[in-house]
Amino acid sequence: GITDPRGYNFEVNEFDYKGMNQIVYQENGVTIRSWPAIHSLDGPVSYSVEWNGFKFVFGGDMLIFSASNVFFRDTEHIISVVMLAWFFMTPVIYPMAIVMENPNLPAWVSSAYFLNPMTGIVTTYRMALLSTPNPGAHLLCLSFAVAWGILFAGVAIFQKAQVLFGDEL
Repeated sequence: GITDPRGYNFEVNEFDYKGMNQIVYQENGVTIRSWPAIHSLDGPVSYSVEWNGFKFVFGGDMLIFSASNVFFRDTEHIISVVMLAWFFMTPVIYPMAIVMENPNLPAWVSSAYFLNPMTGIVTTYRMALLSTPNPGAHLLCLSFAVAWGILFAGVAIFQKAQVLFGDEL
């Protein structure tokens, strides 16, 4: 899209990341709540968005990791490595074209690249902020589909493993 020549205003709101179910944003019928996420470091948060009677929760990967942490005590150390790799697999500091147009990478890499749900979201944000051609909605739809897939897999794995938690703990 075209950037408005008048510019934009960003409103930054700080909040206590240790707060449980606290309201971070509430305007126009949209409420965003946060709570501490259980990662290996202090500070990450998970979010829920409430709108029009629906509630969306972000953080389905943690259901998989928390269930595996009951059975395998070193999971938290592996998660920190996985999250670091996931960060570098997200096109935050480089454009998506570097991966997609690299002839030296195998074909499966570009397919696996989109299994990161943040790829489409970050790429779309970049294109909007830098006024590059609009990628269309397919990147966002793919990101949301992958995120929902991770969430459903996380719920299924957690529910299946939950019956064994008492024996392990």
